[in-house]
Amino acid sequence: MKQVVGERAFIDVTALDLRNATVDDVAFETIKSMRHLESLVADGVKVSEPSLRTVAACRRLKTLSLRYTNCNDETMKDVCQLSNLQELHLTGTRISDVSVDNMKALSQLQSAFVRWTDMSEAGAAQLNLALPNCTVHY
Repeated sequence: MKQVVGERAFIDVTALDLRNATVDDVAFETIKSMRHLESLVADGVKVSEPSLRTVAACRRLKTLSLRYTNCNDETMKDVCQLSNLQELHLTGTRISDVSVDNMKALSQLQSAFVRWTDMSEAGAAQLNLALPNCTVHY
């Protein structure tokens, strides 16, 4: 990706939409170099679990959408280090109630979409209680 836009422009990107793009692990992992990235949409991207974990390096992320990806409870341990997240889309992922404890750390979160996941209604309710300023869409 860097070759297409150039090094400086690549680093300064604030929003990236890879929805359903054909992106391999190597290309996806270059995202961690985008120091100013605030919004990442990676819905449907078919990359490995370790590659998904690289988004944790994007500390400025406010919006993250991982709908229908390989995101799971292990991946969420890394995602939940993104303390600036305000909006998180996890529809169709493999997260479960196990992720609730990690997601409690996302104190800035305003919207969490956990529809069609392995999270139970009780887990979604627990998340809603833990993050009173967040609307949990279950």
